[in-house]
Amino acid sequence: MITIILLSGKKSRCHRLIPVIVAFTGVVFFVQQVKSRPLNFNYTGYTEKYELYEIKSKEAQKEILGPNIFQVMNSFDNHIWLNF
Repeated sequence: MITIILLSGKKSRCHRLIPVIVAFTGVVFFVQQVKSRPLNFNYTGYTEKYELYEIKSKEAQKEILGPNIFQVMNSFDNHIWLNF
């Protein structure tokens, strides 16, 4: 979105259109990833299956990201004091 704002002043139509297409493609891939998960992680309130959901979520993330990126992401996630 920052790229779109920065390039909005350019006169070339191509320079304005490319960031919009890239941003739109990213949103489409994000939605497709969320909709194609084998397990619905969207729950509200307290659930007794939290540990199961957390394990399944980590497995799905590792499958999507690969072991190296997952390890970096997991290490970063464990250092954050905020639960998502």
